[in-house]
Amino acid sequence: MPKINNNRSKKLDKLLQDLNIDKAERTAWNNRDELKSQLLSKWEFEFESIENLQFSKDGTIEYEWIKIVVYIRDWKAKPERWDPKFHFYRCTTISEFLGRGAFNGKYIWNKNWEFHVNKIDMSTNKITWEWKIRLAPCKNCLKEFNYKWFVDKDRTEKNEIIKSFDIQKYFDSFQNIVPTPSHTINTLPISQYTTDWKGKSDNYRQYKNRICEGCNKDFKDSKYVLHVHHKDHNAWNNSQRNLQALCEECHKKLHPHMK
Repeated sequence: MPKINNNRSKKLDKLLQDLNIDKAERTAWNNRDELKSQLLSKWEFEFESIENLQFSKDGTIEYEWIKIVVYIRDWKAKPERWDPKFHFYRCTTISEFLGRGAFNGKYIWNKNWEFHVNKIDMSTNKITWEWKIRLAPCKNCLKEFNYKWFVDKDRTEKNEIIKSFDIQKYFDSFQNIVPTPSHTINTLPISQYTTDWKGKSDNYRQYKNRICEGCNKDFKDSKYVLHVHHKDHNAWNNSQRNLQALCEECHKKLHPHMK
């Protein structure tokens, strides 16, 4: 992830001035990333343009490299369709709004549990109800990001994930805004398979029902081998989230040397 450039730093400084946050309060925070995080936790902002918003490589939503969530503040829907949610991922809903150019006029962003929501009467166009409430996460975000293996859960487990979603823990999991390598030359494990790799890879194939995650072909009754791919290309990282069951053809697409 690229570092923040000078133009972005100047924008942040101007924003701090506009909000009358004085130098003493700024220096009380240890660094610029902490300052930004504290700033975003206190304020909601409307998007001036799409340039204010970024999507990271994993699809999560950011502003100035800080993770945020977005939601629709003003609701004119009929009562039976009034069901606001917040989004943390570029899901199909967000992509739809972006595609038809309706994102800027609908969504604002937030960084805490309090969401200011207005209910607007469609006939009078007046606010009939406004409150700060807790919102649930968007199901499309949970499914497409596969938060806590959401797609593999049954209905009861999915409802529990939705109910127990902790927005602060979600933000905390991305607290390293500009990541640095976790290892040095002396601590990085050699990229070679672990001694228990055969068992782990067999278990993962079974977990995925021997179906290729690339092309969705079923290999239960096939003589062809279903490979297990390491997403970060580190053969020692056997975290379940780092694994992917792929047929030989799909695996070759990720490893040119296999062709």
